[in-house]
Amino acid sequence: MNTTESLAHFIVNCSYEQIPDDVKLKGMHSLIDTLACILVGSTEAESENIAGFIKRAGGNPESRVLGAGSYQTSAAQAALVNGTMAHVLDYDDTYSTISYKAINQNKDDLKNKPVGMTIGHMGACLLPAALAIGESVDASGQELLAAYVAGFETACRIGHVLGLKHYATGYHSTSTIGCMAATAAAARLLKLDQTQVCMALGIAAAHASGLRGNFGSMTKPLQAGNAARIGVFAAQLAENGFTAGADILGTELGYIDVLSMGGNKPLDAIHDQPEGGYYLLKGNSIKFLPCGNALQSSLETMLDLVEEYQITADQVSGVEEKILVPRYIVCTNDGVNYRAPTKGIEGKFILPYGLAAALLDRQITLATYTDGRVQQDDIQSLFAKIKLTLVTEQSDEELIVRLHNGEEISKPIGKSKGHWSVPFPERRLDDKFIDCANQALDKHTARRALECVRDIASLGNISALTELVSS
Repeated sequence: MNTTESLAHFIVNCSYEQIPDDVKLKGMHSLIDTLACILVGSTEAESENIAGFIKRAGGNPESRVLGAGSYQTSAAQAALVNGTMAHVLDYDDTYSTISYKAINQNKDDLKNKPVGMTIGHMGACLLPAALAIGESVDASGQELLAAYVAGFETACRIGHVLGLKHYATGYHSTSTIGCMAATAAAARLLKLDQTQVCMALGIAAAHASGLRGNFGSMTKPLQAGNAARIGVFAAQLAENGFTAGADILGTELGYIDVLSMGGNKPLDAIHDQPEGGYYLLKGNSIKFLPCGNALQSSLETMLDLVEEYQITADQVSGVEEKILVPRYIVCTNDGVNYRAPTKGIEGKFILPYGLAAALLDRQITLATYTDGRVQQDDIQSLFAKIKLTLVTEQSDEELIVRLHNGEEISKPIGKSKGHWSVPFPERRLDDKFIDCANQALDKHTARRALECVRDIASLGNISALTELVSS
């Protein structure tokens, strides 16, 4: 089998019965988290914009746009809107096993040697595509979860081979890899055969797109939504007999050859599997703060210091964070300038703003990233007192708060509380779901929706879930 056939064989044969229980649990966590983000995202202005646009355009009523202002449209269009809503607050889960061994402190030098991979926010691409197709074919909860796992593992296998130069050069891997993941999930639910899956992946590869230059704007979440749409479109078109290159992953001038920018691993690495056999067990982290993934651990550290030492902003003369070069790039200059933000959506990716907000407000919530909050004088003033210093070892990352009385309070920056390797109480994810879902649904419905997802394996038809979360 060629490279694409090998991956297609896995997708076709990934059944619910063969998936280990711990992988099913991790998949369910991602389902809960992503649905929460869709529901809260549906109340945002960006989501209302794209939802209204698609509603006016019309479409065969196959699948539901979820949350506030729900309606039915074509499966591909529903995936587009729901995927955009899932990522609009940048609150969704993130897959990354990356660590860095930096060789110098030049932030413009991309010679840092990363170990591992990052594929981004797969839930926002996968669940909207799987729900859209699943609803149109009356799929069961078990079929939905199996398709979700198949799509997630597809993303990781492709990301493993693709390499990190792709992202470092400026591609938004959530979108470029996410469209392939969404295609795998949609194809699995449509019960395409191996040849049809190869065609679907080839069609999707032709549409793989997304640029990091759009970070901090409405188009960043749109890129995730478009990946979901592409997955549905590609699978449906392949089902209809449309053809593409027979080995789009392995051929010269194909997906890997072009998008890897020469940084890919050997093609047979697509067969690699992590310890435990499934990537879902290693790398997918939950966000408990509604901002960019690279900011999570830093802001949690500031919140810990504020609580432990009862620090108030008027006591602080300055803040310094010692930070690795690659994380510095993502936290300060990844599509937005290292400056105080003027819009809430920019603040999600600017670390000094988040540190200032955590210190002033003693919490990071959805309200932290509103236009009104980022423009207030107190936070703009404190922003100027925050300094980032580059370090070359992860163990050197540290947050230092300096007080007017000369005292220094510091703490190492470790893993975030939702990091894939850090166990968290189930109630913490449940609390996040309820908090998010309550923005779009009444409290009783939000609780029923959570119970429905937690009991997804018993669901005979996923329309019971999509109907429940459609206001």
